Amino acid sequence: MTFGIFFKSALRYGFQLIRVAAKAFLLLAAITMAGMLPFPIKVLSEYSHLSPIQKYWFPTYVQTEFSTKKSGVYRVLVVEGAHQEYWIAGPADVQPGSFSRVDGHRIPFILSKSDEQEGKRLWLLPSMRQNNGYLWELLRDQIYNGKSVKDIGDSGIGVGVKLTLILYALCGVGSLILLSFYLVEIIDGIFAGKRPTAAEVVKEM
Repeated sequence: MTFGIFFKSALRYGFQLIRVAAKAFLLLAAITMAGMLPFPIKVLSEYSHLSPIQKYWFPTYVQTEFSTKKSGVYRVLVVEGAHQEYWIAGPADVQPGSFSRVDGHRIPFILSKSDEQEGKRLWLLPSMRQNNGYLWELLRDQIYNGKSVKDIGDSGIGVGVKLTLILYALCGVGSLILLSFYLVEIIDGIFAGKRPTAAEVVKEM
């Protein structure tokens, strides 16, 4: 076998090995996603027990906690005090069940009459960039009683990790056997020219 033929053969089987590795990576990702399903299921289950204002803030809370970026664009619902101080609208500030128009948008909350008499107002701030970490901490402390989304689905994470490890173990043995067949075929193809593949050998048997 000349060097040129050897090089072409090695290159061809090298690409084949890359394809095998890519499929193995996709399989690993699929197993991980399937194994961690108990976490979002637990979070969705707990979501049904949240208060109306907690449900209102929940999409923003999830985004700020799991975003890989330092900041994001949000519209923040705030209460304006009598002296033009602002804070995030929380359980003590709003009442569910009625809609009030804030900056042209319908919000499923109103202020109590006593708060309105004190000069407080409900505002939906224009879309602006907010620091994800800072906004997340405000929501955690003022809306969710110090619990993160991970804390809410904590038991689901434990179950998910165990399930993922079991799936890894079940699929790992089969994947190693399959990979061994591929490696044997690749090595044989490079150093010994054309030889029957494992599938062809099985077929002839």
